Amino acid sequence: MTEEKHLLTDYQAFIFDWDGVIADTYRATYEAYKSSLKQLGIHLSESQFKNIAPSSDWRRFYTLLGVHRDLWEDLDSHWVHFFSQAKYPLRRGVKPILNLLRKRKKKLGLLTAGSSPRIRHDLHRFDLEDRFDAVLVREDTRFSKPDPRLLAIMLKRLQVSSSMAVYIGDSLDDLEMGRRARILTVAVASKFFPSSILSQANPAFLLSEPAELLSLI
Repeated sequence: MTEEKHLLTDYQAFIFDWDGVIADTYRATYEAYKSSLKQLGIHLSESQFKNIAPSSDWRRFYTLLGVHRDLWEDLDSHWVHFFSQAKYPLRRGVKPILNLLRKRKKKLGLLTAGSSPRIRHDLHRFDLEDRFDAVLVREDTRFSKPDPRLLAIMLKRLQVSSSMAVYIGDSLDDLEMGRRARILTVAVASKFFPSSILSQANPAFLLSEPAELLSLI
């Protein structure tokens, strides 16, 4: 990451991914996939998960595992059940970042492949319900990452142009979506995607932790 400071001060809107950026859901996600696949007699090792899982689309995940399409909906229901019982924390520094951006009158968006019930529950649990001006979840659109139309929808909801927005994500899909939407994209390394993988996509900024965003805003 560059040593220059406050390079993002003039941007009007900041759009965040949820899993891996706001919330540390890596362990919960792996355990939910492992438990749901176990219903079919499929063992998912953590090394397999690390190699395949970094996908924003659960259907792509099951395809890569060779699971027949007819089983996807049942597996997804199992996944939601197991995941709903998991407890996970926010990533370090998230609340101070969101509070500072709100204080500076920036528009905040949340764009996630997570389901509406889960994300609404999490926003309430972490007392973040009033932080975001717009929230886009799985049920809101037929598109999935890295389709840039997702960011186009979010920009419309926030009423800001792509040149004045920043997208913060933790996956290769996030970076590809930001590139295709022509939005400045900040990569945050996570347990899903370490810096060594994210750096290959040449993001505008690559952070080890969300807290490092404070030096840029």
